[in-house]
Amino acid sequence: MDNFIGYREVIKQPKTLIVLNSFPRSGKDTFANFLIKHLNTYNICGALVSSVEVVKECATLMGWDGKKTKYNRGMLSSLKDWSSEWLDHPFKMMCENADSLTPEEAIIFMVREPLEIERFKERYPETITIFIERDQHETANNHADQNVNDFNYDLRVENNGTLEQLEESAKQLVHNLFNKGE
Repeated sequence: MDNFIGYREVIKQPKTLIVLNSFPRSGKDTFANFLIKHLNTYNICGALVSSVEVVKECATLMGWDGKKTKYNRGMLSSLKDWSSEWLDHPFKMMCENADSLTPEEAIIFMVREPLEIERFKERYPETITIFIERDQHETANNHADQNVNDFNYDLRVENNGTLEQLEESAKQLVHNLFNKGE
């Protein structure tokens, strides 16, 4: 567990729900893809779900070019705030996904906002929360990106090394989740 900065005991539950977070450009997507790859070795079908996916689709319909500039990250954050405040859509979408999960599946949710993570964890206490630590990351310019560290995550994974080291961290985590007692 060389790349793990902090590790609270996580117990395999009937559902595998993971919330993954980090500052922008810290390797969150890469780590999620490594998790999915290694979940497959245990015959667990992993899926990646972003709490802003529908927000991105709406922004695209309104002319967003899909690029994640600082300005566009701020726009997406504001649009998600509106969607959450008025419709509670991101949270409802996450719950619908979690409720339909089978034991042979795992969902990795990408969520930035600590209050939304806390709310999800209250509803699904078996959720494992992970923060990707990286010394060199993009400077945040909106509240969603700025406040990502304001949560007590179950696990922190260091990403200051090679891709191989990051993949090894994902492999170790999956092994620990599915080999309790070995």
